[in-house]
Amino acid sequence: MRKSEAPLEHCFDNQKFCMHSWCYKLQAIEQGLSYEPPPHRPFFDKEQDRGMYIQLQEIFDKFGSEESIKESMHLFETQLNEALNQAIGQTCPKFKLLGTSMTLTTRVSKVLFVRNIGYKGYYAQVFEALRINQQDCKQHYFDTAITRINRNKIRNYSGKMSTG
Repeated sequence: MRKSEAPLEHCFDNQKFCMHSWCYKLQAIEQGLSYEPPPHRPFFDKEQDRGMYIQLQEIFDKFGSEESIKESMHLFETQLNEALNQAIGQTCPKFKLLGTSMTLTTRVSKVLFVRNIGYKGYYAQVFEALRINQQDCKQHYFDTAITRINRNKIRNYSGKMSTG
């Protein structure tokens, strides 16, 4: 039997393939204690639960093969894929119909572009392609932001004056 079958055999109270680091029953045996599994994770019996054991054994045979295990040990990082999916999901929400125009392509391209060269590099290239002076754009943004902040301060101050 292979180590990949240890979880299945463990569930059916066979600790022959278990490792001390994760098997509480092995740890208890080594300490001379008896072990009772938690009620929500009982050990099953191979004879009484034969149907379940056979079904699980078929799955383990399929996905526990050396080929399947090597396939899951690829060098790619899945976290990057999850991060990209999340960023694309935020930029292109499913409840909006974006597929009938270039909007979807543009938004996905922007996410990928930002991932590869960062926000600063992305906007630098966009500004350069559109011949926009970055300093003017930044100054306009800051002027607008400061105006908005001042307007909110005045609005909040005048609201406090009228209630007080």
